[in-house]
Amino acid sequence: MQTNKFEKLHERLLTLATHKLRDSALAKAVVDDTMYQLRTTFLKNPDDSGLIPRAMQILDEKLHHQLTFEAAKTGSKPAEAQFFETLRLRLIATANAARMLEPTMVEDAVQDTLIVVSEKYKTIDTPIIPFAQKVLKFITMNHMRKKKSLTFSSQLSESGDESTQEFIDRMLHDDHDASEHVNANQLKERLLRAVSRMKADDKQLFSILLESGDRQDVLAVFPDVNPNTIDARIRRLREKLRDVLVDLGM
Repeated sequence: MQTNKFEKLHERLLTLATHKLRDSALAKAVVDDTMYQLRTTFLKNPDDSGLIPRAMQILDEKLHHQLTFEAAKTGSKPAEAQFFETLRLRLIATANAARMLEPTMVEDAVQDTLIVVSEKYKTIDTPIIPFAQKVLKFITMNHMRKKKSLTFSSQLSESGDESTQEFIDRMLHDDHDASEHVNANQLKERLLRAVSRMKADDKQLFSILLESGDRQDVLAVFPDVNPNTIDARIRRLREKLRDVLVDLGM
């Protein structure tokens, strides 16, 4: 009896989805996904009194996401922004469900994920969602590994919560005695050699930050970069610089 009810519901949803999407194969995929989610919910709570309204709600959400995705693929900027916001929320939900990261680290991990996604996919494409999920998993595991070891950033925080840029600025503008000044110049040369091996975008960003450039300066130099990822991009560069300083024995 329940199987027959689900089959009839599937047919009804498929008719609605096909009308909305104008693509029978795509509509079937969306409806199959809807039915899978619905059956999973039903197994947890076998009360079918709200089955149809729940099915319509799930389908409506999935159709909205799919239509947004299709519009984003055609180059619609509002649709693209909405797609990335939906993707961001989905990744946050995934990270929270995994319970591997502290709440304060989830947003950083998701922002890092979106940066990698935007670097690989210059336009919206079908593999972007599974790719984003794979990247988030990798970044999460990387965060877990870092958490187990004492990092340079934790050493800085223990010695006065000094940011990486403040530390670099202090080292590059040391005004103590002559021997310290010579050491600072040597460090500067070694640091610049290390920075020269970075990607072009990172070197340009590093230059802006050292010139006391703020977020707006970065946006002006990188107009094509998603503004929502700028803060994470700056943070990633500072983490790279921490690693460079560790390599230099600092």
